[in-house]
This record gives sequence, structure tokens and C-alpha cells, in this order.
Amino acid sequence: TGGTSHYCDGFSVASKLRDKNPNAFHMLSQYPIQYADSGKDCLDYNMEHWRTPIKLNRLGEIIGIYFSSIVRGSRYSASLNGRLLEWYEAYYAFSHLMYTPEFLIEFKLEPGQMVVFDNQRILHGRSGFVLEDGNHRYLELAYLDWDETRSKARVLMTNMDADSKVEL
Repeated sequence: TGGTSHYCDGFSVASKLRDKNPNAFHMLSQYPIQYADSGKDCLDYNMEHWRTPIKLNRLGEIIGIYFSSIVRGSRYSASLNGRLLEWYEAYYAFSHLMYTPEFLIEFKLEPGQMVVFDNQRILHGRSGFVLEDGNHRYLELAYLDWDETRSKARVLMTNMDADSKVEL
């Protein structure tokens, strides 16, 4: 029982935050924080990187959402010195907004169903669940690297005529 999947469009939530609470949006799009994770899967890993929870391009457009409490580290940008409480208030405002009915989509996946989404745009989670006797849960993950995907598309487009090309 349980195990309802939760999804929301992080770009829409961030846009609403920009309109509703510009200071919170500024805090989350300008101050990088540490994300870290280590362990063993197919191989040992020890990942660490710094980024803002809301990533903007040079035109100020939202191009990525990085929001994971599980891998959010404990180190923060030195430029946040004296503003950490303000940053956490912004983080809370963003997380609270994503769970409002305006943005949250909830449903339970049935056996054999799958879901595919852009992990840098769609925020996702699940409610807790209890397995009944004899049942099991199987989760398979697959990832596409956008750099490689765009590279392949550019290579393919070099062989297309000019009228068929699209911007990546």
C-alpha cells in the first residue's frame, strides 16, 4: 500500500517563485550550494559539485532545477555569510510552493507502467509504501546525458539539408 508518485514542473514553480517572491528566487539562483553523494552501486562513487538550485542561462532564463535534500551537502557558498537563514527561507518557500495543488501531480504507477522525464526540470518523489506478502518492487533507472544527446543531434544535422535543420 502507499507509494503514490509525486511530480511537478520545477520550471513552472521557479517562475511562480520569481513572480511571487523575487528575493527567494534571487537567493536560489545566485548562491551555489554543495551537493554530495558517495557509496557503491555497480562501482564505487564519490560525487561532489556546487551549483545553484535554480540554474539560469546568460539571458536569465530558467534552464535547470537542482533540488535534492538527500544529496544537498552541508557546505554553502562563502558569499552566503550572514544570509544563511534567508537562503533557507527561500528554499522553504520553493519547496512549499511545489507541493501546492497548482503544481503537484500525484498518481500511483501500476505494475508494468513506466515514466520518463527530464530530471533537470521535473521534480519527483513518492510517498512511503508497504509491500504486501509475496509482492516486490522493481525499479530500473536509465539516464541520457544531454551533452551527448545534443552532440549526436548536431552530427546528424550536418548531414541534413539547410531547410530541415532545427536549433538545439
